[in-house]
Amino acid sequence: MTVQKNSRTPGNVLGMGVLSGGKLYHFCMLTVTRNRPVRFKLDKQALPAGVAQAVWFDHSGSIIADRLIFIGQPDTLSVAVQSDKSSYQPYDSIRLDFEVKDAKGRPIQAPLSVSVRDGWQEVENRHSLLTDLLLMSDIKGYVHQPSWYFESDDLNHRRALDDLLMVQGWRRYDWERMAGRSPFELKYMPEQGIELHGKVVSMVRSKPRANVEVTAFLASPGDDPESKNQKFFDLFTTDSLGRFSFVSQIEGKWNLILAATEKGKKKDYRIVLDRVFAPSPRMYPLAEMQVRVAGEEEGSGLSVSKPADTLKTEEDYKLLLKAYEDSLKRSGINEKIHHLDEVVIKARKRDKAHDVYQARTKSIAYYDVASEMDDIQDRDIYIGNDIHDLMMNMMFTPMNIDKIYGCVVLIETLPEEEVSVKGAKGVRKTWLEGYSKVKEFYLPDYRILPREGDYRRTLYWNPELMPDKEGRATIQFYNNSRCRRPRVSVNVLDADGRIGVFEH
Repeated sequence: MTVQKNSRTPGNVLGMGVLSGGKLYHFCMLTVTRNRPVRFKLDKQALPAGVAQAVWFDHSGSIIADRLIFIGQPDTLSVAVQSDKSSYQPYDSIRLDFEVKDAKGRPIQAPLSVSVRDGWQEVENRHSLLTDLLLMSDIKGYVHQPSWYFESDDLNHRRALDDLLMVQGWRRYDWERMAGRSPFELKYMPEQGIELHGKVVSMVRSKPRANVEVTAFLASPGDDPESKNQKFFDLFTTDSLGRFSFVSQIEGKWNLILAATEKGKKKDYRIVLDRVFAPSPRMYPLAEMQVRVAGEEEGSGLSVSKPADTLKTEEDYKLLLKAYEDSLKRSGINEKIHHLDEVVIKARKRDKAHDVYQARTKSIAYYDVASEMDDIQDRDIYIGNDIHDLMMNMMFTPMNIDKIYGCVVLIETLPEEEVSVKGAKGVRKTWLEGYSKVKEFYLPDYRILPREGDYRRTLYWNPELMPDKEGRATIQFYNNSRCRRPRVSVNVLDADGRIGVFEH
């Protein structure tokens, strides 16, 4: 490496540190007193693959200069995927065999992230562990086709990568704080679980109530709230500001009952929880707006051309209906749609549930009253049992609804096994969202052919497919109703930081 100061910079003894991934790998002192290059050697073999940062600073800890450099190609893993057939029929059984080895041909046992998709109308994926973990995690801004920088290790690609780091490199660390020139203040402690914070206030004036005992009950859905089989029970006292908090370790949605008492007697206080918040709207970054569908011609915008491996028997009206169903799903309508020929239906008179459903579909707006009441209370607003105050606080648009529409109908139903929102004196009945439960990717069984078409875009997904000691793994699943040649993506990262990528 070479360091040279200009004529206006005073000579000095500089310290130089080389960091990668937040860890210091090299440190030395350099005497830079003349306007001539100072050359020194840096053992790049001791640095891990990826972006490294070289920093020069003076005796006071002030940064003189810094520079991002990319250290070589990683010691990649070899990922081989073998399919049992060259092409598949609708609803066909698909079998894929995986094998992972290192550069010396030794088997590797590391979890594989596997995605198998129907490639028709698929948005191109230009990212992988190689691009996102080693390169883009240390620079900011939009990078056009980041995988291009790793296609070859020639002079042209190395210079382009060097220019990218100079243009979009950023200062990731607060050197003033690391050098001790500015104090470090820890604002937030690491979370220990599902934290719930709240306060106890007076019923009307929202005055904080100190030294109030708050009892918390957590019951799993379906349990009797009055039974002794509680998942969580605790008792705590509010501070001088009327605040309280507790931590739990739960999964899914649980019934929560909070009760406020003073000297053993229930008090008619309101319990307000700190959970009415939402992320602020943001603009789409440039990377998310650069969408290109695989198989389309360059410069054709977002027009879609059908690949040759899709079924030739598909008709245009089926594609139109499929696009219509997708648009309904994006609008939040998840009811499955069946396309039937002309039939004669004989049925009894519609039941009450059907009338309620039809009323919801034709209404101007639909609100979950129980959820809205919970949010209003957490905004520290008291409305009592006044329906007019309820409507004004349920985010209705500022208009005279009664002058535009003939009537407003509010339908409140409580699903089975759900605790009622209305509590007794000094009691708050609500729910608490815990950790998301681990969900298993849906894989249909087509040993018996279905009556309707299957248009799944993702045929198989597993973020942690574990090979055996020989580095081999096998998966088997069923095809959809149109794919002929599935697209397979595999990413692997072992304990030594070596990366393997397969795209086909």
